[in-house]
Amino acid sequence: GASCDHVPIPACPDLRVGVGALVLVFGPPSAGKSTLTLQWLASIEGPVAMLAAEEGLGPTLGARLQRLGIKRRDLHILGRGSVDALGQLLTSTKARALLVDSITVTTFTPYDLRALLNVTPIKALLGVVQVAKDGTMAGSNRLAHDADVMVEVLDGQWRLTKSRYQPMGLSGEVPGVTSDEAGRSP
Repeated sequence: GASCDHVPIPACPDLRVGVGALVLVFGPPSAGKSTLTLQWLASIEGPVAMLAAEEGLGPTLGARLQRLGIKRRDLHILGRGSVDALGQLLTSTKARALLVDSITVTTFTPYDLRALLNVTPIKALLGVVQVAKDGTMAGSNRLAHDADVMVEVLDGQWRLTKSRYQPMGLSGEVPGVTSDEAGRSP
């Protein structure tokens, strides 16, 4: 039925994400990408995992999780790792979703990301992607081409820019983004 063809993301119930989806969230620094994707990940039922490739396992990530009220025993976080190490973590924890923050600082290819979706229990892969000064996504165009869903985050607002599962036009606020994080003055 309809409930089986998508991954429910309670933090954003109107967003349709198909099972096996590669979801890219992109935008400039401090727009709210990490906050949004962490909230999405934290709202998914069952074990979930995160590769904190950009921040690592430090006080910044800890402070963000605490500020967002994310306390889960089934949130598994790696500070860095290969595709193989990530695959082992996802399989051993039976994770339902993976957040890679950010794909831009990893050496992962779209092929690597699809392999993780195909050989592990995850139902969706959320990836944060930085943008260049001109507003274009950093890295390969191949990543954007391979994405099933793309969400742009700008000034604490998100907007659906690509989806294989629903029409465009969906948008909303990034909950929990402070005015400092969104690049606005308080």
